[in-house]
Amino acid sequence: MNSSRVRRRPKSPPRSPSRRCDLKILQLNVHLFPWSRDHQSRSDDLIKFFSTSGADVVCVTELWFGAHDFKRRLKKIYPFSLQTRFNLQSLWHGGMIILSKFPITDFDRLTFSEGFHADVLVSKGALRATIRNIDVFLTHLQAHDTPMAVGVRNLQLKELRKFTRKSKKFVLVGDLNIDALKSPSDAKLALRSIGVSEFQISNRIPTHEKEFLDYVAGKNVSGTYEVLNTGSMSDHFATFARVKNNETMKQ
Repeated sequence: MNSSRVRRRPKSPPRSPSRRCDLKILQLNVHLFPWSRDHQSRSDDLIKFFSTSGADVVCVTELWFGAHDFKRRLKKIYPFSLQTRFNLQSLWHGGMIILSKFPITDFDRLTFSEGFHADVLVSKGALRATIRNIDVFLTHLQAHDTPMAVGVRNLQLKELRKFTRKSKKFVLVGDLNIDALKSPSDAKLALRSIGVSEFQISNRIPTHEKEFLDYVAGKNVSGTYEVLNTGSMSDHFATFARVKNNETMKQ
C-alpha cells in the first residue's frame, strides 16, 4: 500500500478512498450431523462463536445439520454466502459453506469424482469464493488412512490442483485429513501438489484427538494464524487467519 505523503502537492481531482484488501478468515470443522445427540445445542453455541469472532469470512466444513439455520441467523453479520450442493450420486451435500461480510464477486464449486467408504455418501469437494480480490478456497478431503482411502485422497488432490490452478492469488483452508503429526512429509507433499505454501507452521492445528488435519495455506499472499480452542463445540479446533494483501481497492 502506498504511504501517505506529508509535503504539499498541487490540488488534483478527488480520488476515491482506497483500502487494504486484507481478510480475517475463521475456519472450523464443526462436526455437525443430524444424528448427533447434542447437535442443536452445539449449533447454537457455534453461531454465537462465529458472530462474535470478528472474522470477515467464516469457512465451515462438516455442516451436515442446520446449514439453512446458520445462514439465516448469521445473515446480518455475514450477508453473502456460498455452499455446496447436492450431487445426484450422493445422499448428502458436501457440508461446506463460506460466509462473508463482503460481497462474493465470483465463485465456483468442485465435487470430487471419487469417494471411499462413508465418504461415498457425501459430495466432498471444494468451494471458491472471490472476496476483496482474493480467492478463498475451502475444501474437505477423503478421510482415513487405508491404502484405498489414501489413493482416493491423492486423486482428490490432483483435482483440487486443477481447480486452483487459474487463481493467481488465493488462500486455501480446510480439513485435508492428512495428519501432519504422524506424516509430516505427506503433509508437505500435499500442499506442494496443490501449489501452495504454508503460513508459518500452519499444519500444527490440532483436533481434540491430537491429530493435525486442518490447514491454512496460500499463494502470493502472506499471513499469520492462531488456533482457537472450541471446547465442546467441535472435535476440531478453529483456525483464525489474518491474510495480508499488498493490493488496495477503491471503496
